[in-house]
Amino acid sequence: MWPFSKKPELPGLKRTKEGSISFDITDEEQQEIDKTYEVLSGLFIRDDIRDKLKQGLIARGLANYATDQVIKAKFATDPNSREECMCKAIASITKAYSIHSLPIYAYDLACYLEMANRLDESKYTFKLFLKHQSDFRPEPLDDILMGERDISEPIRHATTKI
Repeated sequence: MWPFSKKPELPGLKRTKEGSISFDITDEEQQEIDKTYEVLSGLFIRDDIRDKLKQGLIARGLANYATDQVIKAKFATDPNSREECMCKAIASITKAYSIHSLPIYAYDLACYLEMANRLDESKYTFKLFLKHQSDFRPEPLDDILMGERDISEPIRHATTKI
């Protein structure tokens, strides 16, 4: 169920009548996904992991796009530009988590919500992250897609936020 109240429009995200979300990938997000795919161009991918890898790469591209938007928001001098960047970041990381449910994406979402002063939603999402992380048993592909991310600091940080 969508836990968030009506806030500024999140690019490409829609809430269904049943409370779940549906989304479209924006052109800007697709460009970042394409860059992520380029890393593996020309490599042979085993059939048994192809679909999971594809989903993981789409999610990673969306997470990368969200990070870029947060960086732009930090340097934005206009409050409207900052809010627009944060809305794009929140939408993209939500999509990433919907496609490939790595708990670290829920952590990122909680941080982005906090940066956007959406504190109740942020607290809820930090709790969600801790719950999902405690149940999470990563597969080798998950470890690869998480890259250099060390989960111990996000766990410590999220614990202080709830």
